[in-house]
Amino acid sequence: MTITWRLYSCDDHLDLWNLPRDLWEGRLPARLRERGPHVVEQGGNAWWTCDGSVLGPFGMQMMCGPRTNPHPDSTFPHSREAIAHAFRGLERAFVEQVTATNCARLYGFA
Repeated sequence: MTITWRLYSCDDHLDLWNLPRDLWEGRLPARLRERGPHVVEQGGNAWWTCDGSVLGPFGMQMMCGPRTNPHPDSTFPHSREAIAHAFRGLERAFVEQVTATNCARLYGFA
């Protein structure tokens, strides 16, 4: 199965890392483009900025590695131990489905 659409979180935040890099730059009036949301490369990473403030990371490379951690609610670098603790007592096949294979299938990685 090939999925041609992107999945966006719509609960209480916007997943900036997943948005197209030029989402706002091409839509804002020219006089607002420099102040509006745009991606800035800094220190080998890419960051969404707006009106001089950093809003968050841009791109999958920022979301999948240690460069974005630690967050106050993060378990990094002990994520494997935290997952093992959270899913203790459950069947291994179920844990793999919830933590890996469902997502891999959804995004076409499997």
